[in-house]
Amino acid sequence: MNMIAQMHEHGYVVIPQVIGSDEIQTIRDCYKHLSETSGLSTLLPTDILNQPAIFNVLLKENMTSVIRELFGCNFSLFPNFTIRESVYIPWHNDAYFLPQEVINAESPLQFMQCAIYLQDNAPELGGGITLMPSSHRLDKDVIENMLRAPQEYEKIVMSKAGDLVLWDNRITHRSTYPDKTPDSTKLALQWTVSASQDHNGPYLDYLRARAERSMHVSDYLPKSPKPYFADMPNVVFPTSFHQDSLSRMTQQNIHFIGL
Repeated sequence: MNMIAQMHEHGYVVIPQVIGSDEIQTIRDCYKHLSETSGLSTLLPTDILNQPAIFNVLLKENMTSVIRELFGCNFSLFPNFTIRESVYIPWHNDAYFLPQEVINAESPLQFMQCAIYLQDNAPELGGGITLMPSSHRLDKDVIENMLRAPQEYEKIVMSKAGDLVLWDNRITHRSTYPDKTPDSTKLALQWTVSASQDHNGPYLDYLRARAERSMHVSDYLPKSPKPYFADMPNVVFPTSFHQDSLSRMTQQNIHFIGL
């Protein structure tokens, strides 16, 4: 099954080794410094932009070409890029706030969640993503019934350090919880991409509202992401971006949609 067919059928793909060990270590070191300074485990988007060595990873052609191929067109970024440490989120879906025509199983792929995991992930160590394959093509009531016995349907994605995991934002998923104390800090570089022509507005409204209201299961976790959402309006195009990042975005026809 090719990559496009897999995304359509199962709702996710894994692209191995999009970044190497040196880049992984650079990002982990940057995270450690920024997190110690801010006291946050979900880094601010402006902090990411101030580190081109991190932000420009999102613009690497070996990844952007895959995203463009999956969408079948050019795409846009939102101001929700971050690095998260050991954030374990229960079962959820990232698309139910969108109009019904987007959620509908017959609707084409329009939004993808992206994550580069900065360590190997496994069932006993956690730190990756567990999902219900093909749940992006099922009605909400069917999924709610599946969640009564999720172990019968779930799949742990066995990603390695430097792998890119892309998933349709309609798919039901959760973080992979560790069964034992991990050997290293669990980090993921995460962002959202869109090929939508009609439904970016509701997504932006949702991002704005997250700074003020508890709307998502992660809002009730001990490590609140609200500072991360409150920072998103501070990402202003093009003034917040380094010139090298702007040049890469122009060359690849990558758009930015700000709040």
